[in-house]
Amino acid sequence: MGISAIEKRIRGIVLTVCLVVLVLGGFFYWCSWREPVKPAPFLTQPSLEQVSFDDQWQTFRQQAGITEEAMLEEFHLIHDEKQNTVSVRMRIIDQVDGQFYSYLYTRCYSCPVEEQKGKDVLTKREGVYKTPVPRLTSADDFFRKLDIGMKDQVIVRNEFPYYLIVSSGEYASIGLPGTYYRVKETGLERMSFPDKPKVDGFYIQLIGSETPGPFSSSEKSIQLIFS
Repeated sequence: MGISAIEKRIRGIVLTVCLVVLVLGGFFYWCSWREPVKPAPFLTQPSLEQVSFDDQWQTFRQQAGITEEAMLEEFHLIHDEKQNTVSVRMRIIDQVDGQFYSYLYTRCYSCPVEEQKGKDVLTKREGVYKTPVPRLTSADDFFRKLDIGMKDQVIVRNEFPYYLIVSSGEYASIGLPGTYYRVKETGLERMSFPDKPKVDGFYIQLIGSETPGPFSSSEKSIQLIFS
């Protein structure tokens, strides 16, 4: 009986130690998986008039410690007809010493929840893309091309109360309705297609809506294709 009691106590101690190790291991893994980063505003002001996305990105990148080789995986910006930003969200993929990191940035300028309004949130996730990395555009190239597209006089953004500027950053086949332009260093070049266009490339989509969401593609949508 004495030996049996000792064995039970030892087993209990071992089990307790294992549970503690498991919990602590999971905690430290979670911390490394999603690490909060000191917030750095992507846009220094909500108004998009005269804004340079490229300049804003370079300042944000340097403050966040992101390299020049970073890639863009998601960009999602809503603004109103007066060019005031409603919300912005972007996800950046960076690689350092063979390790991939994902940076998710969000800010809401006009939120229904007061506590979320005007707060820059930047989190860092480690260990993404253990499978083959999808073909993404470089973040530097994306924001430079975005500047070209948004500054071209052919792009009008006052027909709807709200607009969404969105891109996945991924090389893909596009067959969405809308007007297509190729982004060149000198400006935008109108592209002509049959009734159902299908092109391959990185793209930025501009969609208008009567409300700040949801947004859906239509014939009035504009597709900017990277050259």
